[in-house]
Amino acid sequence: MSILTCDGVSLMIGTEYILKDVSFSVNAGTRMGIIGVNGAGKSTLASVVAGKTEPTSGAVYVQNGIRIGMLGQRAEDDFRGRTVYEVAEACFSDLVCAESKLEQILAESANDPDKLSEYEKLRHDFEIKGGNEYKTRIKSMLARFGFGAELRAFPADSLSGGQKTRLALASLLISDSDVIILDEPTNHLDADTTEWLENFILSSPRTYIIISHDRYFLDRVTTETLELENLTVTRYTGGYSEFAEKKRRAIETQQKHYEQQQKEIKRIEAYIDNQYRWGQEQNFIAAKSRQKLLDKIERVEKPKAPPKSVKINFQSKSSGYSVLSVRNVAKRFGSNVLFDGISFEISRGERVMVIGANGCGKSTLLKIITGSIDADSGVCELGYAQNAGYYDQEIQLLDENNTVLDEMLQADKTLIPVRARTILGSFGFTGDDAFKKVNVLSGGERARLSIAKLILKKVSLLILDEPTNHLDIPSKEAFEAALESFEGTVLAVSHDRYFINRLGTRIIEIDREGYENGYFDFRGRYGEFLQKRRKSETVKEITGEAAGKTVFENAKKKKSERRTREKRFEYLTTEIARLEARLGEIEAETAENPADYVMLASLDAEQNEIRATLDGYYDEYITLEEELNADV
Repeated sequence: MSILTCDGVSLMIGTEYILKDVSFSVNAGTRMGIIGVNGAGKSTLASVVAGKTEPTSGAVYVQNGIRIGMLGQRAEDDFRGRTVYEVAEACFSDLVCAESKLEQILAESANDPDKLSEYEKLRHDFEIKGGNEYKTRIKSMLARFGFGAELRAFPADSLSGGQKTRLALASLLISDSDVIILDEPTNHLDADTTEWLENFILSSPRTYIIISHDRYFLDRVTTETLELENLTVTRYTGGYSEFAEKKRRAIETQQKHYEQQQKEIKRIEAYIDNQYRWGQEQNFIAAKSRQKLLDKIERVEKPKAPPKSVKINFQSKSSGYSVLSVRNVAKRFGSNVLFDGISFEISRGERVMVIGANGCGKSTLLKIITGSIDADSGVCELGYAQNAGYYDQEIQLLDENNTVLDEMLQADKTLIPVRARTILGSFGFTGDDAFKKVNVLSGGERARLSIAKLILKKVSLLILDEPTNHLDIPSKEAFEAALESFEGTVLAVSHDRYFINRLGTRIIEIDREGYENGYFDFRGRYGEFLQKRRKSETVKEITGEAAGKTVFENAKKKKSERRTREKRFEYLTTEIARLEARLGEIEAETAENPADYVMLASLDAEQNEIRATLDGYYDEYITLEEELNADV
C-alpha cells in the first residue's frame, strides 16, 4: 500500500531545472535507495519529500497520520542550550510533558483526593504510549552511537560535526517517525556502528528512504533503487548491485532495439527514394504507402549517454621488492594510547587496507609513515628507490587561494597549461571550472582535484586516507578501476567496505581492546578476513598464538558466562511480565476503591516501588539482549 506519492514534481532555481517531472510512490515497509552523481539533486529531492522544500510544480501526497523524519548531511537541529540527553529526549516531548503533569497531579492529590481519578487516567495513557520505557530507549540508543553516561550531560552544541550527525541519527531512530529519510547516514560511523545500523534497519517495520554512496550499505539494506539522472528518476527493484546489472542490461537491450529499428528505417527510406527515382505512377503510390508506414513507427529512443565519469590513470614507478617497513611504532596522546609496538612489512604489488573503529589511530599511523607527525617510538622506513604519493582525508594539501589550474601547475612545474586543462577535464573540471578558487570547491571537487594532482606524480607507493569519502559512485568505480590497474603498491585507510572488498589483498585491523598486541595483520581478502574473525573464539585463536588448552578454557568460560546471561535474561523476562501485570492489578484495585484513602496510599507506594524496580530491569534487559544477540 502506497503511503507516499511524489507526483510530477519539478523544482526550478531561476530558469534552471533542478528536478523535472519526478514521479514515484513508496509503499509501507519499503527500503528505497536514492542514487545519482554528485549534484544530481538527491538531497534536494529528499528535502521536497520531507516537506522542507516547496516544489515549483507537482506535489507530494502523504497518507493521513504518516510522520516523516529526516536526517540531512548536516545535523541542522538546534542543539543550542541542550545537553546530549535533552536533544534525544526532545523526540518524546509529549511523554516528558505528560510525566511532568502526572507528578503535578500526584502532588495535588494529597490535598484533593478527587485528583486521583484524573491521575489514573493520565497514567494509563502515559503507559500505553511507552512512558515507562522511553528513558531506557534513549539511554540505550545514545550508548550505541558512542554517547555513554559520561556524555549525556555534555552540551550538544559543543560536539564536533561528526558527533552532531551521530546524535541527530540516534534521535531520529528512536523517534516515532513512520518514514525515515537518511542522507548519507554512514559518513561519520565506524564499521561496527554501520553494521549495527544495517541490522537495525533490516529488523525495523518502518519505511526508509536512503541517499548513500556506500554501495555495500545499499546492497545490505535496500529493496528498491531510485536513480536520479538527467533531472528525473527511474525505479528499479533490488539493491545497488542488482540495479547496476539491470541498468546495464536495459541499456544494452535498448541500444540493440534502437540499432535494429534504425536499420529498418534506413531500408524503408532507401526503398522510398528508389520509388521516387523510378518516377512511375505505381512507384509514387508505393512510396507514399511506405511513407505512411514509416510515419506510424514508434521510434525507439537512443539510450542517453551516461554522465562522463572521471578518467583516472595512475602512473607507477618501478621499485624494489621491499616497499615499506614499520617496526615497533607507538603513539599516544596524553593517556590515550593509540598503538604500542605495531609492526609490518609491505612488499611490491600489495594492496593493504587499514581498518578499525573511529579514533583507533588509522589516520595517525599514515601521518607517521608519511612523516607528517612523529611517532613516540619505533621506525618507519621506505624501501630502496621508493617514491610515495599521499592523499589526505581532510583534503588540506590544497592552497585555498589558488585556482584549480594553479594547483595543477604548481604540482608539476613541467606541466604546460593545455595539458593541465586536459587532465582537469577528465576529472570533471571543464571550461571555467579550471579557474575556480579552491576555497569555493565542494568536498567532492576537492577530492577529485587532490587525486588529479596525485596522478601527476610517478609513484611506487600510494598512501590513501579515506580516498572515496567525497566521491560519488561513478567516480568511486573509476577510481577503483584505476587502482586495480596500478602496478605499484597501495596502502589505504578506509571505512568503505565495497572499496576494501574489491581492492584489498591484505587487511590490518587496529583494535587495542580486541587483540593482544593491539592489531591483527591478515593476508587475504576482506570477505575471508570477516569469516576468520567471526569464527574466532578468542583473539589468540585469531592470531594463531594460543595453545589448544587456552582456547578450550576461554571457550568454556565464554559458554558459562553466556548461560549465566541467558538465565538472568529469562528471569528478567518473567519478572518484568509479573510486575507489569501487578501494575495492572493495582490500577484495577485503585478504580474499585476510590474512597479508601489508606488503601490508595498503600497501593500508590507499591506502584512507585514497582516502577523504580522496572526502570532498572528495563536497562538490564536491553543490555543483556544486545550482548546475547552480539554473541550469536
